[in-house]
Amino acid sequence: MGLLPTQKSFFPITSLDSLVSLFQWELSRPEPDLALLSLTLGFVEHFLAVNRVVPTNVSSLPDTGPALLAKIGGEGAKVNRKISSKQGKNESIKAEQGKRETRADITRKGGSGGHTKKEGEVSSVEITSSTKENSKSGRECSEEKRDKDEGNEDSTNKNLHSKAAQRKEAKGPVKEGPSNETSKAESARLGIPYFPALELSVAQALHARFTAQTRGAVDLSCYPREDGVSGRELIRRVSDVIWNGLSRSYFKDRAHIQSLFSFVTGTKLDSPGVAFAVVAACQVLGLSDVHLALSEDHAWVVFGKDGEQTAEVTWHGKGNEDRRGQSVSSGVLEKSWLYLNGRYLRCDRHMEVAFMVCAINPSIDAHTDSLELLQLQQKLLWVLFDGGHLDKYPMALGNLADLEDLAATHGRPNPLEIYHKAVSSSRLHYENQHLYPHIYLAAYHCRNKDIREALKAWAETSAVIQTYNYCREDEEIYKDLFDIANDLLPNLLKEEAMSPDGPVSSQ
Repeated sequence: MGLLPTQKSFFPITSLDSLVSLFQWELSRPEPDLALLSLTLGFVEHFLAVNRVVPTNVSSLPDTGPALLAKIGGEGAKVNRKISSKQGKNESIKAEQGKRETRADITRKGGSGGHTKKEGEVSSVEITSSTKENSKSGRECSEEKRDKDEGNEDSTNKNLHSKAAQRKEAKGPVKEGPSNETSKAESARLGIPYFPALELSVAQALHARFTAQTRGAVDLSCYPREDGVSGRELIRRVSDVIWNGLSRSYFKDRAHIQSLFSFVTGTKLDSPGVAFAVVAACQVLGLSDVHLALSEDHAWVVFGKDGEQTAEVTWHGKGNEDRRGQSVSSGVLEKSWLYLNGRYLRCDRHMEVAFMVCAINPSIDAHTDSLELLQLQQKLLWVLFDGGHLDKYPMALGNLADLEDLAATHGRPNPLEIYHKAVSSSRLHYENQHLYPHIYLAAYHCRNKDIREALKAWAETSAVIQTYNYCREDEEIYKDLFDIANDLLPNLLKEEAMSPDGPVSSQ
């Protein structure tokens, strides 16, 4: 079965608002089409971050000013947890909620004296210099064309031009390109508004390919479902279909491979992407009892009556241990942080949409984010927030608070309120077993030089971690806490002691 007539009416998608409208309509349904939404988001992310090709004859600039553009360029990784470096030294992309850069993010947000220049306060001049080195295609225009385009830019962008003119540019050989294209990093630096057009025919082809691949490989008659409840062997079979559709060799922790678009067009998925693809495939097959389960660093599926059964469908960590079909109960009994003492998220369809929104990765390169993707993610999270779909999703609330701290939305709660809402959600729904809401709150206070409140939030973090036993697979959270205790905190206190107001302990 193809797309519904109402779904078709949203195409072609040519703007941020038209994509938001599609999400709003899908979220009004009890069963939003996960495959369509993920394919659409993946298409947009690909052409805004991975293969950004921007026409040069655009006539307007974003309504946001140069200050925000510079801030996004310098602090892009703040809301972009886990970006991949241009040399291929890719850091792991966090499992569920778009934790694109947890450990480095904590250090960067803290504003410690030993790391501000290196990680946090990268000037727009440095960013523009770096972005030139990261263009990966031969789509750069000639110097004459670029100079002409820059001369025609709106006065909104003049500050960025003047800063770029002040630096010494080590210009390498510039390749000729089509007259209607410019490099993706250069366009991001200039703040050129661009949104790739997704035609109905393309959306239908992508959707049909995924659904045909799923339905053609799974014979439901071989897996009887009593009372409409899926069995473990059926879940294993669906996960096999996804696994068999992946390339045999690729970096599984690289950026921009979390969506079904990456799966359909590139046969690549990261670990949480595999879990999401299994759930989307189950929806295509009509298995309405199969849903996504999320911890703070892992993803699997729940199924059966009231979701009481669990099954691993992906890998975790550096190894590719095959646990497909196995229950996660052993990890829960071990009191492993990876499974949050059983207090993990059991998603409904709308929370699964929230997961794919949180997984948006706006990084163009190691120093530059796509302004359009940041705005898209922020708007979609507010749509989910207004629908009440983030109430049980602490990490999504943390992502939204990060985005609001970067660029506040008029008439919305301030970031601190949202951070506290995330902490309250963890306490109310998950018995305060989640660590990252406290860590994000501490990072916010560090950025605002409120050392006392930051220490309180870290104390809450340490209280939560005491409820877990250390397991080999929990190393990621201990690396984060190690960095806080041995790097961020000492530097932060040293900076506070050297400030004119004196150390916090003297008050």
